[in-house]
Amino acid sequence: MGIFIEGRAGHTYKELKLQVYGFLEKAQLENVTVDLSNTLLGLVWYNTTDNKMKIYDGAVRAMVTEDGAATLTNKIFSGGTIAGANFAGNDINLGVASDSNKLVVSTNTKANLDALTRESASIYYATDEDKFYGDNGTSLVPLAEVSSTTVTKTTTATLLTSGENNVVVDATIADFTVTLPTAVGNNGLAYKVTKSTLANLVTVDANGSEEIGGYLTVVLSDINDCIIFVSDGSDWVILSDDRSHSVKYTDTSGQSISHNTLTKVSFDTVKWDKRSLFSTDTTTVDANGKYTLKTRFLFESSSAWEDAESSRLFVYVNNSEVDYLNRQEVQATGSLSLQIDGSCDLDLLEGDTVDVRIVHNADSAISLSTVANANAFSLTKIN
Repeated sequence: MGIFIEGRAGHTYKELKLQVYGFLEKAQLENVTVDLSNTLLGLVWYNTTDNKMKIYDGAVRAMVTEDGAATLTNKIFSGGTIAGANFAGNDINLGVASDSNKLVVSTNTKANLDALTRESASIYYATDEDKFYGDNGTSLVPLAEVSSTTVTKTTTATLLTSGENNVVVDATIADFTVTLPTAVGNNGLAYKVTKSTLANLVTVDANGSEEIGGYLTVVLSDINDCIIFVSDGSDWVILSDDRSHSVKYTDTSGQSISHNTLTKVSFDTVKWDKRSLFSTDTTTVDANGKYTLKTRFLFESSSAWEDAESSRLFVYVNNSEVDYLNRQEVQATGSLSLQIDGSCDLDLLEGDTVDVRIVHNADSAISLSTVANANAFSLTKIN
């Protein structure tokens, strides 16, 4: 089959407005009959019978030689590219040189491209930004480049540029933040951010009050956590979220636990909660699966404890007890502290709520420790 492409000769510019007329069967190409009027001057087609590119110069059908030169009087082909007409919309060079088959778009600085009189659906390349843009009929918008194989690696706080679309972050040394450029005016700009290490946290921070999937920031906490998002011109829309479902909180508030009263424990410090699953004392899971829960608590030293008194630790799902984790008993009377911890696996459904509760029988209220990390709760989806 053959492809007809319309051009217009008589000008010196090296671009050609291309228009695909359609496909012809082999027999039609051998005996092609079309109205070769001036509107088809510069008509180009490929003949599958002799594997040759041919062109019409207004008088004859001539073969285009393999090195890009044309056997035509008016030299429609020049310098390995098709020379086209001097009219609005000179958008594309079609490279036919023997050493390079390519499609070349108009290039300039972004400021100069913005100032051009352009055609809708045309493509340009901003040389100062190393970036492709498309005209949406109103303005230039960047073409998404998530598929780019170019990888940007960073180990410290970074302000991303429009060319750093595939980012791998290494947080081995410490927590740090990756900051995005503004989403405004960058419709179609996309990023893929992947955490390559287990240690520490990486926070992706949107510009100012802009949001990523409804949040000002998103957190990557586990190894191979990955998120892909794209600008809609005002905020960032999440296209893919491959972050693990995990929360960890600690508490230093010194919560008071009353005698013989089953008490839901609250937490005041977030270690990580990438999906905002936790609120004060309850985690609401957002995906079906098996989860591992771990928790620990340390009571402040108190003289209220007496020999054989104890504390017990429970797990509740949807406000119903599902597991009795532990019981710790004091072995003497006097000013004592008591630690209790436990873990379990839970089969949970999206929307289930999880919390932990403590009870003791020390005859009076005893507070939990205010030491950092002494009291902790984590819930992690394992499959």
